Amino acid sequence: PTTGVFTGEIKTNTAPGTAAGVEIDSATSRTEITVTYTDLAPFGNRVAVVRIASVGSLVANPPAFESGADILITVTDWDLNVGRALIDTYVMAVNQSSGGLVRDTETVTLTETGADTGIFTAVLQTSGTDAAGGLHAPPGSDVTIEYTDEAPTPAVTTTITRRVAIG
Repeated sequence: PTTGVFTGEIKTNTAPGTAAGVEIDSATSRTEITVTYTDLAPFGNRVAVVRIASVGSLVANPPAFESGADILITVTDWDLNVGRALIDTYVMAVNQSSGGLVRDTETVTLTETGADTGIFTAVLQTSGTDAAGGLHAPPGSDVTIEYTDEAPTPAVTTTITRRVAIG
């Protein structure tokens, strides 16, 4: 059947070397591949840019903390770096639970550390009381931070859970 859909394959290689044909050397995350073709009807050039996905990471510090401490959250993922000349943001939720039930959720906006870095950070304040502007994290409760990296496919989820120190 005539579908008008054409497919092709371009091989990539993560290490530089001598490549034959259209193989792309040093194709790592952040590498952009531009595909251009000329369409006859309507006439004109069509361009598509594809970025090779990266695997993101999630870090939370300090590794152990008491109620009232600040938690530094860092997500490193080039795929979140949408505007190369801009400082991007990423929004995530952090949960506090006890007895297996979520007791408080705080929305946290991580900000890229500079234009085109792919590193996003935020400081989340915790409190032993249910005060506005921070995560209620009483001693003995659990704080769960979860990041889902949507690219590559399938998505990869990283979860960090910390128990709030007692006394």
